[in-house]
Amino acid sequence: MTWINEKTARAFGVNINTIFTGVFALILFSLPFVIGIGYTLYFDQLTQDRKKREKYGMFLANLNTFRNGKTVILYPVFTMIRKIVFSFTLVFLQEFPNFSIFSINFQILSMIILIGLTKPFKKPRKNTLEILNEFSLLVVNYHLMSLTDWVFDADTRDAVGWSMIAVTTLGIAVNLVVLGRENYMLTKRKYRFWQLKRAVEKRNQEYEELEK
Repeated sequence: MTWINEKTARAFGVNINTIFTGVFALILFSLPFVIGIGYTLYFDQLTQDRKKREKYGMFLANLNTFRNGKTVILYPVFTMIRKIVFSFTLVFLQEFPNFSIFSINFQILSMIILIGLTKPFKKPRKNTLEILNEFSLLVVNYHLMSLTDWVFDADTRDAVGWSMIAVTTLGIAVNLVVLGRENYMLTKRKYRFWQLKRAVEKRNQEYEELEK
């Protein structure tokens, strides 16, 4: 009798875990679509009302909502879907590296096409940099194909590994240069603003002395 109770309790626990996992997966996969539909329905309010945009428009931050309108919502929605699919690939396709690589390739190519069509960011340089980053990921992912069972030669794998390191380093270097340039321009503008502010204060002091 005790054995039956233990078996029933174990089966009940497994069923609860399965149900909980299924509900969580359903919520997780439906969340990007719910957010996309909500942003589409209330797009005008989020773009015109500053308070609502600051409170609820976090997914529209730094995006150009005036160039393509509601189509810009595709970028954050697809980004969320991509992350979910990528996590699913890492967890459930570990024993199938070839399918994992093809899945990631499809995600990267889809993102490149989406960015090229919608140009979601306000700054054109940001759109170009995003496409460049996706392209570097695509090149690195193609390198991974040579590290599977398709290539048996150790020297070839070693050369591919060093090539992948070089591509990754180049991509990081480009991002650092762009980031450094933006910080430099921002610091330069702040310094000029400080100079103008100081000149205005000095001019006001001279006027006050003349009036006295």
